[in-house]
Amino acid sequence: MDGIQKTPYKEWLVKAKEAGHNVIWAPLSKEARGAFNETAAVEYFNSVEGLEYGYQNVIFGWIDDVVNNMPCLPPDYESNCLEWELIEPLFALVDRMSPQASNILYNQAFNHRLGTQDLGTSDLYYESEVNQNIKSIDLPTIVEDDNWEYTTTRYGEITTDKAIICCVHVCRMWKAAGLFDEYEMNCGEFGNYGAYTQTMLADEGTVQILGNYGFSLVGVDTRDPYDHMYEKCPSHAPDFERPDDC
Repeated sequence: MDGIQKTPYKEWLVKAKEAGHNVIWAPLSKEARGAFNETAAVEYFNSVEGLEYGYQNVIFGWIDDVVNNMPCLPPDYESNCLEWELIEPLFALVDRMSPQASNILYNQAFNHRLGTQDLGTSDLYYESEVNQNIKSIDLPTIVEDDNWEYTTTRYGEITTDKAIICCVHVCRMWKAAGLFDEYEMNCGEFGNYGAYTQTMLADEGTVQILGNYGFSLVGVDTRDPYDHMYEKCPSHAPDFERPDDC
């Protein structure tokens, strides 16, 4: 089965090894384990089990700044960078060639950001610039709201529900379990780094349990949660340095 699923741990270890995965175990701290509402976490998992991978918002947790989050080419990582002026017409071209693909990857997300429904890419640009006075370049930077739902599948059947990728799933599990009750945050803005740098993880307990190559998680247990976490976090090649609160 594809999508969000559960597998017995020993069976999962065999599958992960056969797939060549590198796996690090990063447990919660003692304090976080004590605050973790297991019943609520299980209820959350049951509510999303079977949902397809959340392609619909995968771009938008990455892009907080349409200039300073864009990939650039060496050697200077400044003079040749991906720019919105290329992305904007490319998105519209993809929409003409494959409306289904554009709907999955960005049109639904743009419609959410504008409060519209079922508009194609060109109409979304017009709605944004002309009717709502929002520059199209700012559309991808509007924060992904955890309450938004997308057309997806559950156990292969078409439905409307949350769009969840791996790191977002972890954040939502923690959120459901009460670990972020003091804060206003949207898990759709989290990437892998955002999840594993949380101070509620036990740095001393991090252990690699599978993999042909040794590696470590840089920055584990270094970021205290805060309101609207990771919603405005530029980073730029080659060092991808972040502001202190990111």
